Amino acid sequence: MNADPMSGESAREPWEVWSELDDTLADGSVDAPAEVPAAELPAAARAWLADQRFVHGLLRAMQQSDAEAREARVAAILAAVRPPSTRRSWLVAAAALLLCAVAGAFWLPGRLPSAEAAVKRAAELLGQDVDRHFTMTSTTIGADGRERRHIEFDLTSRPGMRVLIRGNLFGEFTAGCDGTEFWYRGGPEGMIKRAAPLQNAERLLTGFGNVLDLGYLDVHALVENLPNNFELRTVGRERDAAGRSVLRIQAVGEPRRMDVKLRRADLLVEESTGMITRVEVEAEGREQQIRFVFEYQGEVQVAADGYKRPF
Repeated sequence: MNADPMSGESAREPWEVWSELDDTLADGSVDAPAEVPAAELPAAARAWLADQRFVHGLLRAMQQSDAEAREARVAAILAAVRPPSTRRSWLVAAAALLLCAVAGAFWLPGRLPSAEAAVKRAAELLGQDVDRHFTMTSTTIGADGRERRHIEFDLTSRPGMRVLIRGNLFGEFTAGCDGTEFWYRGGPEGMIKRAAPLQNAERLLTGFGNVLDLGYLDVHALVENLPNNFELRTVGRERDAAGRSVLRIQAVGEPRRMDVKLRRADLLVEESTGMITRVEVEAEGREQQIRFVFEYQGEVQVAADGYKRPF
C-alpha cells in the first residue's frame, strides 16, 4: 500500500506534490482533459485539482469581464471626445481654407501690396531725422516734345525742408535751404551769392532757367503729399539696376488740387526695406515740362550747420 505523501515528517504542500497534474495554469480551455486519467489520480489529488479548477475558473471569468468593461469604457470616452469622421473632415478642410486665406496675402504669386501702404511706409522712412544722398537729373521738355536741357545734380536732404544741391549750371554752383532761408552761390570763383527767406525762394530760382523747383527738392515732403494729391496704384514688380526687387507705384489721374503742378510721378520702392530707391516726377513749367529723376544713394552725415548759408 502506497504511503500518503501528505502525512508524517515528509508532509509537503499539495501544490508541491500535485502541481504537475494541474493544467489550469496553461492557456486554453479550463475544460481540457487532464493529461493523467482521473481514474489514476489519488483521491486527495482529485479534490485538490477540483478546487484549483473552480478557483481558476472564477478568476478567469472575473478578469475577462473586467477587461471587456474597461475596453467598453475606453471606447465610450474616445467616442465622446473624437468628432465623427465627417465632422473631423469638415474641421480639417475649414482649417486649411482659413490658413490659405490668411497666408494668401503674403504667398500668392503675383499679388501686389497696397500702393497707399507702401508709400506711407516709404514716407515714414524718409521722415527719419537723418541725411540722405540722391543723384538728381532735371530734363526740360519743350512744347514740341523735344528735350532741351539735361542737367545732373547731387542732392542731400533732411526732413524739414533742409536741402543741399551741387551741380554745374552756367558754371559750378551750390544751393541750399536750412528750413527758413534759401541761398545759392555760383559764377566765377563763387562770386555770385544770393539768399532770401524761404517764401521768396521762387524768385531766386528763376535765375536757374526754371530747371529747379524747390517744392520737388524736399523728397520727403514730395512722397508724403502724393496720397493727398493723387490716386496711387501699384502697377508692377520689377528688378532695379542693383538687382533688388522693387514695386513700381504710379500717381495716376488729374491732381486733386489746382495748385499742384506735378502731373505724374513714378516711385520704385524696395520690397525688403520699404525705402524709395527712385522717384520720377513730371511737372509743368512755363510753356514746357520738367522731368526730375531722383536716385537714392544712401545715408550721409552733414554737420549741424551744414544746410545754413555759408556766407
